[in-house]
Amino acid sequence: MKSINVKSDESVFYNSPVMDINPDQRYLVKVSVSCEEGQLGAAYLCVIILDEKKEISRVIKWIKNSSGIEKEYELNFQTPKNSKKIIVGYRINFETPNKSEVKMAVSDPLDFVLQETESGEDIFDDITKYEVPELPPLTQEQEDVLEKKIVWIFGVPRSGTTWLGTRLLNHPENIIWDESWLGYHLATLVTSSEAEKMNPQQQENIAFPYSRIFDVQSINGNYFFAPHHKKNWLPYFRKLILARVYSQAQTLTKNIIIKDSPSVGGADIIMEAFPKAKLIFLLRDGRDVVESRIDMHSPDSWGRLPPIKAEEKGSYILYYSEDWKFFNDKIEKAYNNHDENVRFFIKYEELKKDTFSIVKKLYQFIDVKIYDSEIKELVDFYDFKNIPESEKGPGKFNRAATTGGWKKSFAKDEQNYMNEVMGPMLKKFGYEV
Repeated sequence: MKSINVKSDESVFYNSPVMDINPDQRYLVKVSVSCEEGQLGAAYLCVIILDEKKEISRVIKWIKNSSGIEKEYELNFQTPKNSKKIIVGYRINFETPNKSEVKMAVSDPLDFVLQETESGEDIFDDITKYEVPELPPLTQEQEDVLEKKIVWIFGVPRSGTTWLGTRLLNHPENIIWDESWLGYHLATLVTSSEAEKMNPQQQENIAFPYSRIFDVQSINGNYFFAPHHKKNWLPYFRKLILARVYSQAQTLTKNIIIKDSPSVGGADIIMEAFPKAKLIFLLRDGRDVVESRIDMHSPDSWGRLPPIKAEEKGSYILYYSEDWKFFNDKIEKAYNNHDENVRFFIKYEELKKDTFSIVKKLYQFIDVKIYDSEIKELVDFYDFKNIPESEKGPGKFNRAATTGGWKKSFAKDEQNYMNEVMGPMLKKFGYEV
């Protein structure tokens, strides 16, 4: 048995070697654990199921306090049809919803029992069913420390934020928060039916196809987030977000990387409340973004969006072009108004061309010490060429990772549509139009 004694701001995880398994097969895993101290949700036994390389499923069993009595834990599960490999491991204050002081002894990951079984019911817990206990309020000093640990990554969808935020910055000193959706709620867009109900003065603030309720209602002193009352609501808006960030991360010593494409419409509002947080603005050529988003409508696409009829394509191109322009405008506003010492601008094309150098600068920016060899390992592991062929290509989340593909995908008149809408902003950021 291996003894584990960690504080609430420390984390431990153990993995077995990667092993081959059969798809569509029922397996049974058994391990022994004795737990003396630890909150429910701070530790679990897990089986991570992979295809060639990527995790496709995870089954877990929460490790509960058993007053130091050794207990056998079992996982009984069916592997998906595309399963090829498996890892058995433990997570303690790592990839867990709760963080607490934990004292336990566990079987070495090499000593587990894994066997095929012909029958049996599922034995595992639902990883989504948990409740974080009430945490003590943060002091002003703790709030200030936490704010400096937040790193918000803003980039419109299909700009490479997943590659950057959840892969290249995946490090033990970073807590990864994949999409909070906070800004999505702040930046609710005005629909045409809602616009018809507004008074003439409010309608003057509407610029279709996109306008935020936040902007349209800015003249209305009764609006909850009215700028007239900002001095009184903004500090408590900050406190609310910090409380939620702390509930997510439960640490004041690690960076909290928030990769947040759904929140880009509220980037300027969020960052105004967090002048000491770090901001990363990831920009990609809008024409490649539109190409990628159009691909999400292809048959059997990961995006599960409705197919686009030939006569509709032009409308979708214009829509996604306006989308890129509108939301990058909000990110740019947030970036320009932010302290230059805690902001970082990246072009996807440059990140793609010189990944190692830019990632090295990013780790310096977020103040994480990392060896060049570690950066190289990260860059190589997540390089597009190393993604299995079955997981990339048209209709896949990992579609192409190329630059300039729009030139072949769109006809001349379609390219003109995009340049007409996005041209001024593309030129501003140095793209050739």
